Parts: sequence; C-alpha cells; structure tokens
Amino acid sequence: MSRVIVHVDKLVLNGFPAAERPLIANGVRRELTRLFAEPAMVHRASLVSGVAPLRSNIRLAAPDRPGQIGRAAAGAIAKGPVR
Repeated sequence: MSRVIVHVDKLVLNGFPAAERPLIANGVRRELTRLFAEPAMVHRASLVSGVAPLRSNIRLAAPDRPGQIGRAAAGAIAKGPVR
C-alpha cells in the first residue's frame, strides 16, 4: 500500500471573516484526505519523487458555505501548480 503525506505549510485566506477561516481550513483538510485516498491520486502522487512543493494562488468565487470554499481550494491544490 502506498502512503501519501501532504504538508500544507501555509494557507492564506485573505478576504474571509476570521470566524470562517477554521471552517475553511477544515474543509481543505477533509477534502484533501478524501482526494488523496482515491487510487488514481495515489498513483499520480507515487510518480513524484521526494517532496513536491506547490505554491499557488487560488481565486474562488465565494460559495455560500465555508466548507464549500475549502473543498474547492483542496480540489485546486490536488490538481497541482498553476502554470
């Protein structure tokens, strides 16, 4: 079985109320956990050797709930670097 470790050093949530930021971060964590448990994602991650840092700015239209924002951000993170 393969193991994928994702380390998010910094999650910047500009423009969101302070009370919503932990909810958004939790949504990111839950969605990344779900996404990286998928066999296709595990296979894709296994092709990367060592640490693969990702630095990107993700712009989102603010959905109704913080959890939706977290899921959308995690999906963008899982896709990889913005080029």
